[in-house]
Amino acid sequence: MLKPVTPTEKLGYTVQQQLVRGTEELLAEIYESGYTGYVDIWHTLKFSKGQVVFDMHMMKIPSSAIKPKHSPYSRWYVVQGKGVKAVGP
Repeated sequence: MLKPVTPTEKLGYTVQQQLVRGTEELLAEIYESGYTGYVDIWHTLKFSKGQVVFDMHMMKIPSSAIKPKHSPYSRWYVVQGKGVKAVGP
C-alpha cells in the first residue's frame, strides 16, 4: 500500500506545476511581443495568513554574460522565427 501524500508534498507538486505553466506563459508573451534576446525568469513564494502566494518575474537582459540577480532562476534565449531555448540552469 502506498503511503499517504503529505501537505508538503502536495504543495511541492503544485508549485512545480505552476512554475512550468508560468514560465511557458511568460515566454509566449515575450515571443509574441517581438523581442529577440536573453530573458531571466524566476519565482518567489510568500507565506501569509496560512496561504502561499506564488509570483513569477522576468527581466530582459542584454547579454548572456551578465550574472543573475535572483536565485533560483532560468535563462532563456528568444529568437523570432525560431523559438525559445533554455541557456541557463
